[in-house]
Amino acid sequence: MSRWLFQAFVAAAIIVAHDFTAVAAPSSEVTDSVSNSLKAASTAFTQQNWSSASELIQKAKSQARDGGLANDKLMAKVLIHEGAVVAAQGRANEGIATFRRALQIDPGAKLTAALAARAEVLDGFKKAILLERSAAAAPPPPQPVRDSEPEAAAPTPPPVVEKPRPAPQPAKPV
Repeated sequence: MSRWLFQAFVAAAIIVAHDFTAVAAPSSEVTDSVSNSLKAASTAFTQQNWSSASELIQKAKSQARDGGLANDKLMAKVLIHEGAVVAAQGRANEGIATFRRALQIDPGAKLTAALAARAEVLDGFKKAILLERSAAAAPPPPQPVRDSEPEAAAPTPPPVVEKPRPAPQPAKPV
């Protein structure tokens, strides 16, 4: 019996250890790769090479997702750069939406000096911050209150039946 208990314990320990390795932190190789793509994208941004910046950001985004960083601060940085590129191209609403996604991942995310140097990027980022703050401060919409018992339907009145009127009698001569 004790041998069976020992084997069960070892099997449980292996399963637990396996589960922890599956949730391990992303490798430094992944973070380095994403960071390098972001540095190159930042350089392309300052040179106003929008297509190159966009390609590098998409590369960094897929590297971050594939490396398990979808909700990491590094992904927020990638989204900040993406928002800056689209805002700099005149797509303000798209930039604001992207900045908001970044702020949802990392509420303390900031623009780099290079990104903030463009007025449209800085304005879009400020609007995204205001929108996120107001969304966080807004109370949730009221939920409809339901009674535990359904309301009884109002009784329907009996149908109105008109009685036929007698036909008019001819007038009597006087």
